[in-house]
Amino acid sequence: MVEAALCLLAFAMALFAIFEFSYLLFVQQTLNERGRAALRYGVVNPFDPVPIQNMVLYGRPDEPEGAEPALNLRRSMIEVERLSPGTVDDRLRLVIRNYEQHCISPWLPARFIARPITMTLPYEPPPPSR
Repeated sequence: MVEAALCLLAFAMALFAIFEFSYLLFVQQTLNERGRAALRYGVVNPFDPVPIQNMVLYGRPDEPEGAEPALNLRRSMIEVERLSPGTVDDRLRLVIRNYEQHCISPWLPARFIARPITMTLPYEPPPPSR
C-alpha cells in the first residue's frame, strides 16, 4: 500500500510537471509568434509603434472596439523601437517584458514574471509614393 502511494505521488508530480511545462511553452511560443507577426507587419509598413503593438495585442493593426488583449498583455509591456534609422543597420526591435506567467502546479509559485522576449528584423522603408 505504501509503495502504491509513493508511485502514485511520483506519477502525479510527473503529470503536473508535464502539464505545467506544456502550458508555459505554449504561452512562450504564442508570444513569440505574435511578436514575429508584428515585426513582419512593421518592416513592410511605414514605422509607427502603435499598429505594431496592436498586432501583438490583438493580431491586427487597428484596435478592435471592446476587444481584450491576448494573454492579459498590456500596451506598456510591449516596446517597439527603430534602431539606426537611415543606415544599413536600420532595424526594428520588439521587446515583450514584465509578462506574468501563471502556474497550476502546487510545487511551483502561483505566478512569476517571465524573462523578456526580444526580437529584431531588418527594416526597409517603403518606397516613396508617386
